[in-house]
Amino acid sequence: MMHEPVPVPFRYNALKHHVQVQRNWISTYKHDNESVQELLVLGASVMDVYEGKFSPEEIAGEIKTQLLTSSRFTRPEFMAWIGTAGYRELTLSDKSRWVLRPGETYERYIHFHPGRGAAFTFRAKANVLKTAMLWLASAEAGALPDTAGLNGIRLRLDLAPVAEVEDASHLHLLMGKLRG
Repeated sequence: MMHEPVPVPFRYNALKHHVQVQRNWISTYKHDNESVQELLVLGASVMDVYEGKFSPEEIAGEIKTQLLTSSRFTRPEFMAWIGTAGYRELTLSDKSRWVLRPGETYERYIHFHPGRGAAFTFRAKANVLKTAMLWLASAEAGALPDTAGLNGIRLRLDLAPVAEVEDASHLHLLMGKLRG
């Protein structure tokens, strides 16, 4: 599954940072190890997830327009603008705020992700998000996790079991966000 839905020179991990892409992953889950491996790119930290109206392509388009308008789009211009701070922020027309930093490859030199506490975002713990996504993809529609089922999902993700499903309040919150 392709999770780099933005054109060069942008880098955006949409599976990690875009709720609609996460919902699409859930609805197209193939019940195989490769699909489970895709969730590992979510890491193990806390992230911000965008739940606004813009697609990844539209976000990249607005960022590109702002950078072009301010003469910051070419690699040298962008890197000079980022400077020693290592990142900058832009606000899009929907009032969401995005962090821009140097990409990890020469070709994709503009990496972006939602800003912390920005409009149309929520914070998620990566391991809880992975668990919620795999549960929703694997379970019967609308089924609520029990402790054994939840721990079976967490085992597939190489995560520690939980003592009781009631201890997973953040999981229920994220499942609601992912259901829409």
